[in-house]
Amino acid sequence: MKKNLLALLVMLCSFAGAIHAQSLANVAKVTNANAADSRISKPAALVEAPAVTFAAADVSKVKEVDNTAPAVAPPPACYSYLISAAFTGGTFYYTTCGGIATSQYLDKGKTATVCAREGTVSGSGPITKGATCN
Repeated sequence: MKKNLLALLVMLCSFAGAIHAQSLANVAKVTNANAADSRISKPAALVEAPAVTFAAADVSKVKEVDNTAPAVAPPPACYSYLISAAFTGGTFYYTTCGGIATSQYLDKGKTATVCAREGTVSGSGPITKGATCN
């Protein structure tokens, strides 16, 4: 009886293997048939995109872009200024050519010459603009 049971088991296994092989062959046939059938949908990645054509009217819509660098403002002009505390002592304020805000105190009757950006000198006494400087 054990011998018969073992033989039956071996026969069932080989039958199952044959059925499996047959089903794989059928899957391959169906897959090949489906690949040729246009009614079956394909993944989007496998579908070819239609060719794009451009008309002359499309070209006229293209805008030209200006890629030039924006103009850089020239550095501010600097001049020498004669500052004077002729009547009373006082503080004068100005911006150096390097862009540093500066103050300078002068005693009564004293004068000084400073190189400053144009239009930045102010203070409590007469200010006289001179020649350009660095």
